[in-house]
Amino acid sequence: MVKNELHKKKIGERINVIRNELGLTMKEFGKKFDPPASDSIVSRWERGVSSPNNERLSRIAELGNISMFYLKTGEKSLSDFTDKEIRQAFQGAQKSFTKIKDNTQANIKRDIDELLNNELGYVETMYLMNMLNFLKYSNPQDINRISNIINSLIRYDQYKNADDTNKEELNEFLENEFNDIVSFFHEYIFRGID
Repeated sequence: MVKNELHKKKIGERINVIRNELGLTMKEFGKKFDPPASDSIVSRWERGVSSPNNERLSRIAELGNISMFYLKTGEKSLSDFTDKEIRQAFQGAQKSFTKIKDNTQANIKRDIDELLNNELGYVETMYLMNMLNFLKYSNPQDINRISNIINSLIRYDQYKNADDTNKEELNEFLENEFNDIVSFFHEYIFRGID
């Protein structure tokens, strides 16, 4: 089936739904237009043999209390959603955000536990304590960035204890991590000052 024919057929199906929801016969539906459309024309629209012109499409959308966009594409715009659908969408989004937040918090707790179970040096312990204090006053975006930094510390701890540790590679790794951390705090401290 050619794309244009499929498009007409889909519009026809939506017209049929609107007419049936209004409880009108094809003849009664046709009388809602100026000039009126015969029942055979309405039948052609619904079967996707032909499509109404834009003026008639606009009237059909009005009769169905939907947008032209939905009538033509089958995709709802915000105006096509009922209050109930909007509430359900917001509730779904809220549940998703809560789940993401809970997962993030659980991941951070797991990462911190893993760090605490490793043998940390003085510098690493102080660094971790400062990060934990910082988390108390952070927003969610900052917490995600801190989580990444904690993961870096975990990798560093695992890396420094590896038997085949190359000191040059370790120093390069630490320098890159340090630069990321400095960049993060520079961005955090000077956010909103510019």
